[in-house]
Parts: sequence; C-alpha cells; structure tokens
Amino acid sequence: MLRSLTAFRLLLLTMTVFGLLAPTGCGVKGPPIPPKMMPPPVQDLQGRVEDGRVVLTWTPPGRPSGRVMEVTGFRVYRSRIPLSGSECPSCPLRFEQAADLSLGGDARARMTFSEALQAGHGYTYKVVGYGAGDTRFGDSNFVELVFP
Repeated sequence: MLRSLTAFRLLLLTMTVFGLLAPTGCGVKGPPIPPKMMPPPVQDLQGRVEDGRVVLTWTPPGRPSGRVMEVTGFRVYRSRIPLSGSECPSCPLRFEQAADLSLGGDARARMTFSEALQAGHGYTYKVVGYGAGDTRFGDSNFVELVFP
C-alpha cells in the first residue's frame, strides 16, 4: 500500500510540473507581417570603352521603404567571347563574376566599375544587387561591346 501511494504521489507531482510548464504561451498571435519585397533591378547600366578599359556606370535603386529589402552591394558579371568565331553563336552566355562592390554611404550615388579589356573579344556585362543574408536581386539590363 505504501509503495502504491508513493508511486501515486510521484505521478501527481510529475503531472503538476508538466501542467505548470506547458501553458507558457498565451495563444494570441500578433498581426500578420508581410514578407519583404525585393528592390527593382538596375535598369540604367551603361558602358563605354576608354583607353582599353570598359567603364560601367549605374544608379542603385531608390531608398527602400519598410517593406523593401535594402541593397548592400552589387556584383558585376562578365561574359567574354573571342571574336575569332570559335565559340558556338547559339550557345547561352556564360557569366563569371568580375567584381563585388559594396554600396557606400550615399545610396543614391552613381556606381562605377572599370577593368582592362582583352583585344579580339566581345563582352557582355550585367550587375546584380544583393542584400542582407546574401539575398540576390534581379539582373540588370545587359551592356554589350566589342574590343577588336
């Protein structure tokens, strides 16, 4: 009898402890929070050749509102194809990262990138913005140029 009474008390104590710990939440949810939207891609990418170098310029998207993710930097991508015609003309472009540029203090300042070109190649450039957590945004317009 004593043994069953001790087992009953242990069971009662265990249920009481779990009963006190279980209802830790109030069951009331907060208001729904919409997901953050991505900023628009760069649409004014421009390029020119100066002294054997390409100079790319673009304007970052406008200042984000509370619902739009903030742009923290840009990656510049390049596709380089020899003019000799050895590549497949109908093949898709293969881009490689040419630079990773952090957005400075003035988010509205025009961005610039420059690099040397190799003679005898055609180039296609694009920029892609990114935000917190390395979230990638959309591709910009393409800039195509030839450096004979």
